[in-house]
Amino acid sequence: MKTKLLAVCVVLCLMLAACQNNSGVKNFDFYRTKHTWTYKTTKKDNAGNVKLVAYEVNEITAVSDSKSTVKTTKQDSDKKVTGSESIEFVFPVFETITVPAGTFDCQKTDSRTESGLMTTWTERRWNTNVKYVIESDRVKGVIELTELKAKGDATDEMAIYRTLGNTWTTKTIGTSKSTGKTDVGYTRHEITEVDEGGANCQTTNYDESMKEKNSVGFYHNFPKISDERITTPAGDFDCTKSVTDWKTPRAQGRTTIWTDKKWNLEVRREYWDRDDGNYVKELIEVK
Repeated sequence: MKTKLLAVCVVLCLMLAACQNNSGVKNFDFYRTKHTWTYKTTKKDNAGNVKLVAYEVNEITAVSDSKSTVKTTKQDSDKKVTGSESIEFVFPVFETITVPAGTFDCQKTDSRTESGLMTTWTERRWNTNVKYVIESDRVKGVIELTELKAKGDATDEMAIYRTLGNTWTTKTIGTSKSTGKTDVGYTRHEITEVDEGGANCQTTNYDESMKEKNSVGFYHNFPKISDERITTPAGDFDCTKSVTDWKTPRAQGRTTIWTDKKWNLEVRREYWDRDDGNYVKELIEVK
């Protein structure tokens, strides 16, 4: 039961973080005014054959001083609706919070979806999440940073991964709403190898008594960042371009993302997989 509680907290955290589209401390002014923007995704195999065409229509349906509601509608190649979801996005604020690892200047972000509610505090220097509060109909969880030992220059979103020996540890407390049972666990991250392309982070999970449960290494690729002006069917955009080459024992690929500098809005994404082909997600309309 305990392991399941922690797993639910972690999964909810990942799902909600993805919905927030909040990778680090960023500008959210685009969401403070009603807009509609549409993406087209085209997937091809390595022979160039089109395997999928789909559309995603996003609309800011309500805006107040503190939050907005974003409705995302999925469509197939004929623009027939295949699903939709609304996200209530509370605009970030800046505040100083204290957790077991210390006191940090953070950006606080709230997000609500059908999966639940998550509040995140992101430390502004190292771009590290120092606290999550997660709540769904099944579980309530708190993830806090208990230790941070970081050196080097905090220059970008991957800064904490760029120095050998950097470590950070989080504590997860998950409580089942149906049974009232609580589980506690710890996760420690350590940068064990750094090269020009990226860094290996060893992630080790512990139980409440700090007995090791499992450990696995993940290689995090450093993106190559540049400025580029691009044109899509929606217009011309001055973008930050991020290129990340990645490789695992079984797969290899590249992800390229162009983000409009003014609005912090993703304009184009290209994804290539050595075995699975490629897809392009492109902004085709914005109002």
